Amino acid sequence: MMNAKDTSKYTPQQLADAERFMQLLSRVPEDKRDAVIQNTESVIIGIEIAARINKATANGGAA
Repeated sequence: MMNAKDTSKYTPQQLADAERFMQLLSRVPEDKRDAVIQNTESVIIGIEIAARINKATANGGAA
């Protein structure tokens, strides 16, 4: 989990995106937030895996 005080590892755009996500999440009913967070994490993981596969394919199979 990100330490809110240690933002040195993130770009200004990433911080702005995180702030926007938190604003959107605040509009979700509290009993549905866990599901939204889990689904969001699943999408992010899927995107990361696809990027690794694409990189490995472009490099001839070495990730």
